[in-house]
Formats: sequence, C-alpha cells, structure tokens
Amino acid sequence: MKPLWIHQAWKALRTVAWPLAAAAQLPPPPPSLPLLPPPPPPPETPASLTPEPLPNPAPLPPLTPEERDPFWPIGYRPTAHTPLKKLPSKDVTPAQPPPPTETPSPLQWNEAREQLRIGGYFRMGGRTSAYINNTIVSPGDIVTVPFKGREYRWRVESIEAQAIRLRPLDSRVIEKSLSSTPEVPK
Repeated sequence: MKPLWIHQAWKALRTVAWPLAAAAQLPPPPPSLPLLPPPPPPPETPASLTPEPLPNPAPLPPLTPEERDPFWPIGYRPTAHTPLKKLPSKDVTPAQPPPPTETPSPLQWNEAREQLRIGGYFRMGGRTSAYINNTIVSPGDIVTVPFKGREYRWRVESIEAQAIRLRPLDSRVIEKSLSSTPEVPK
C-alpha cells in the first residue's frame, strides 16, 4: 500500500500540472523572420597537404622500481632524451660536526635572556603558567632563544606570582642556514 502523501501528489499532478503543460504550448515563430542559409561546406584540401601519420616508436624496456618515480601519472614514460636520476652511492661520507667553540660567558647568557619576552602569568587547572615568546610554558618546560649566532636554552624551574625562575641548560652554535632568523627587536 502506498503512503497517503504519494497518492495525494499523483492526484494533484493529474488535475493541475498536466492540463497546464498542455495549454502552455508555444506558438510557431512568426513568418516575418528570415531564416539563415545553411553554412557552406568546408573547402576540400588536396591530398598533398594531408599530413602523413607518424610511425609508432619502438617500445621502451620496462622501468625498474628504482628508476620509476612514484609521483609520475599512471602510464607515463619519460622520453628517450630525459636522463634518469641515479641513486646516490653508499660511499657518501657523513658531514663532520663543527669544531667545538668557546662556551658563552655569564654576560652573554644575561644578554640572551633579555631577548625573552614574558607576556604574562596565569593559573590554569591549579598550575601556574607563563606566556614567553608567544608560547605557553609551565615549570619543567624548556625555553629557547636564538641570539648572536647561538641558541640558548633554559629550563623553567618555577613560576610564582609575577616572577619566573630559569636555569641555564646549554647553548650551541646555530648553523649558517638557520642563522638568518631575525632577532626580536627591543
């Protein structure tokens, strides 16, 4: 048995929509409008101008998994003139670490600590936290700041009302490619 709403929809469609659709037939176009002539056929080209089909190239040998780039589209093959990348040999020597440099003086540690920007203190879930250099830190977290080609690290010992205790951990020389980070303005 069909639901009642389907029966009512069919009844409305038979009584209203079909008579309106039959009465809404469009009249033919007026005879005063001129009809456009059909377009002329395309000119025939002589057989001497028709290009000859290219011969099929010789099939290429299948690629090994080392030669195939996994990001190529399915079915893609490099052309014969495209050189394939060679995998690096296993004889590559690792880069040597930079020679150890002098440790920074307490004055340099104090200058680096001045680069820390404390944005505020707050309590969150019974624990006091601070906002330092756009990061929320809690006791036990490590705070890092780059300063004059070195990276200085402190451990947050405690955060009290309007005071924060930091213990210096270590500092290391920043590599040349990373030292281009701008310093925080005073």
